[in-house]
Parts: sequence; C-alpha cells; structure tokens
Amino acid sequence: MRTGIVFEIEDTLFDMHAMRVEALHRAMATEGLPAECDAVSRAHRGVPAGLALHRLAEGCSMDDTARELILLRTNDDLRTSLDLRLPSFDVRVRDAMLTLASDFPLAVVTRATRGLAQQLLSVCDLDAVVSTIRSISGVPAPVFVEDGAVQWAEAAAALHADRCVAIARVEMLEAARRAGLRTVAVTGSAVAADTDAHHADAMVVSFADLNASFIAALP
Repeated sequence: MRTGIVFEIEDTLFDMHAMRVEALHRAMATEGLPAECDAVSRAHRGVPAGLALHRLAEGCSMDDTARELILLRTNDDLRTSLDLRLPSFDVRVRDAMLTLASDFPLAVVTRATRGLAQQLLSVCDLDAVVSTIRSISGVPAPVFVEDGAVQWAEAAAALHADRCVAIARVEMLEAARRAGLRTVAVTGSAVAADTDAHHADAMVVSFADLNASFIAALP
C-alpha cells in the first residue's frame, strides 16, 4: 500500500507563531481594535490570520472593510519582517522529513502563501522532495474547515497514494480528517490538553519523533 504524507511547515519545521502574532496585534491596534497579546496568541495558534481575527472580533462591531484592512496590514507587516529575517528551522525536523521522503511522497498544506512556503522549503533544502503545495492562507474564516478540507484533499490526490497521513498542529487537522486523511497532531510539548478537540489518530511532541515504522503502524 502506497502511503503519502501531507504536512504543515509552520509549528513543525519553522516557528513563525510569534511573527504572526505581532503582525496581527499591530494591525488590530492600528485599526482601533486593541487586544491583549496573549489573546491574539491563543486565537492565532495553528490557524490563518483570517480565522484568528474572526475569533478575536466576536462580539465587536467590525465591518468587512475594517476586517480587510486589518488582514492587509497584517500581511504587509509579516512580509516586511520576513524580508528582514527568515525564521530559523529545526534541523532535527528537517532531517526527519528528508528521511521520510525516501519512503513516502510528500506534500504541504500550509497557512503560508505558496510563494513563502516555496521559499522556506528552499532555505532548508526540502524543495526538491515536496511535490505539491496547497495554501489555506486565504480560506475565509466561516468556512475554514470545509474549504480547508478541499486543500488537504487536493494535496493528497496529487500524491497518487492509497492513503495519506496529515501531520500538523491539532487546530488544522479537523479539515484533514474531513478530507479522509489519517491525522497526527504535533503538540509541541509533552502535555497537550486541546488535542482531544479533534481526536487525532496519533500525537507526537515533535515531527522529529516520526519515522517510517510510526507511519506504517497508524490505523
């Protein structure tokens, strides 16, 4: 049986969370929608800026124009930050991905734009082993799970595998499950209370904990 792997590069390989939080926090403040930085961090964990803003703005009177301006400012701020400094990557995770690539075809579904994802993969020499990239950066908040599932399904189909495994933060995995993929949640810590929200097929602290035997043993 041919198995494919579809994974997210953020929060697994590159840690861009702080950069994303700072960009959204500044944009919200500029448009007169202040929020505690900790609240922005919680809302933005594992999801695109549009969904984070949707969560933060619940109960607020924000029209579509203000929402669009905040997201545009956020994207511009993040792009400026990345022009100055690309985030570092976890070498152990990169090496684990390269090892898995020798046994499984790889694809990416990511909150990053396609262009940024390609740039990040090139930085850590993974661009040659990832055959497909799908971005969910522009998926509207109200249909994040439904439309996100389409991206996971398209990435999986491109691998021409009999089954596919999705590897990401738990917040992204409900869409992958709806697309019919097995799911592995990367918790980032030994204890992850929120993973029950999705009921992932398996959990690991880091992508570096994965190997061919682990993938083969998934139900």
